[in-house]
Amino acid sequence: MKRPAVLDPARPRAIPTYIPPFAVIRNAFALASNSTGEVAATISYDGLVKLVQSLVRIAPVDEDWYLKQYPDVRQAIKSGQFHSARHHFVDCGYVEGRLPGPLKVDEDWYLKENPDVAAAIQARRYKSGSHHFVEAGYQEGRAPAPLDEDLRGSDEPR
Repeated sequence: MKRPAVLDPARPRAIPTYIPPFAVIRNAFALASNSTGEVAATISYDGLVKLVQSLVRIAPVDEDWYLKQYPDVRQAIKSGQFHSARHHFVDCGYVEGRLPGPLKVDEDWYLKENPDVAAAIQARRYKSGSHHFVEAGYQEGRAPAPLDEDLRGSDEPR
């Protein structure tokens, strides 16, 4: 079977929501059945990174925000290591735990679900739930809003 060509993340794509077919993703895993007939999948770390990169390609990247938030990326682009913020995000930024842009944080929900964050704001360690999410919450695996909501937005940390 011919493998799909690797896309240059810096170049616009004809289909902005391309996701590799499930069969291609499935073939990246070693599948085995256990004694109860349940199928288990294993994948190498490099294979996992490549799989994640293929899925992350569809994430919109806010170039201006990303370069402001991560000044080291601006320098890496100037030195020719990357073509764009998008190229950096797809190639290594997501795996490094960087956000592609500001996400809409439901302040009321976030503070209700994370009372420790509300206490940290009251103690003036963070300005808002949005500020906490960008600085720490994303890395901690906290959701910015109920997962069934649209998380795209333009809330900047306050």
